[in-house]
Amino acid sequence: MPSPRSFTDGISIGVLTRLFDRGLVDEVLAETGRREKGSRLLPARVVVYYVLALCLF
Repeated sequence: MPSPRSFTDGISIGVLTRLFDRGLVDEVLAETGRREKGSRLLPARVVVYYVLALCLF
């Protein structure tokens, strides 16, 4: 018997990028002055999507 799926099983970064498009995230980062100043391992946009995912879990 398969185990029941939880709500968070269907959530992925792809779903978040469709809900919050790249332009919106970049605009918010620019307005708040939180854009990265140089090349980083994780760009600011990726960190935003990561934090959104953490909030769901």
